[in-house]
Amino acid sequence: MPHFKVGKGENEITTSKGKYELVGKLGQGSFGSVFSCIRQSDKQVFAMKCESLNAERPRLPHEANVLLALNLLKSPHFVEMIDNGQIAGRFQFVIIRLVGQNLWDVRLKVKQFTLSTSLMIGIQTLAALRDLHRVGWLHRDIKPPNFCIGRPDEETFHTIFILDFGLCRKIALKGKDIRTPRKECAFRGTTRYASLAAHDSLFRKCCYQQMHTILLYLDSLQYGNIPDYDFIYHQVIAAASVHRVDLEAAPNWDQKAKSCFSLRMDQDMEVQLTTTIVFNVRDTD
Repeated sequence: MPHFKVGKGENEITTSKGKYELVGKLGQGSFGSVFSCIRQSDKQVFAMKCESLNAERPRLPHEANVLLALNLLKSPHFVEMIDNGQIAGRFQFVIIRLVGQNLWDVRLKVKQFTLSTSLMIGIQTLAALRDLHRVGWLHRDIKPPNFCIGRPDEETFHTIFILDFGLCRKIALKGKDIRTPRKECAFRGTTRYASLAAHDSLFRKCCYQQMHTILLYLDSLQYGNIPDYDFIYHQVIAAASVHRVDLEAAPNWDQKAKSCFSLRMDQDMEVQLTTTIVFNVRDTD
């Protein structure tokens, strides 16, 4: 991992790839902070995730490895890693393309998603997870705050991005079809989102048949089974058909658009969804 130096005022960072100016703090989580930064060469704004080198269980180097693998896949649902490095004795960082609000914050703002927006989110998050699994990784912390929409001033405003890969685990290793399960493992993820039963009342309100079918199918999967993404996708499409939902409608967070941008993920999901595992990075967990 390359080193970088902090310039005057502790807000200028220089790496072998470029020079960045820290602008402000975007947020903070349990594993570190996120800042906005400007690349001096072209004035593009990015997000910089920082983590202390004294962290008890460092996650950022691991996340950088995952992002490297995802960049090779060129999925529309992954953000590009621009740069990464560390400042000796202080902290390490990853610079990624800046995206919009996470789905949790968007949901609080718009109060309620329409069925068309909900199903559109379902299709895109399914595509994102499928692409993550294609390179042999499991996320292990799926929740609304870990999915973001694009920025309002870009064509990706209607696109859903998957983020935060610090808890990812490599499920497929080179030379093996699937990784041997551990005999014992501590809980990974966020307890608030861990129980499927917690969502039972929601599924009874709408799309019950299709959501119930999906849950039964997911419950039938065994360790090492590759999910049938095509089956899940068409259950969502069936729900849209039954409830006469227009999946081309603009999502609730875009009040100005009359219709959605071209749904690339819809075209992507229409092809036969075979999964090819790519071995190109190390797993550190």
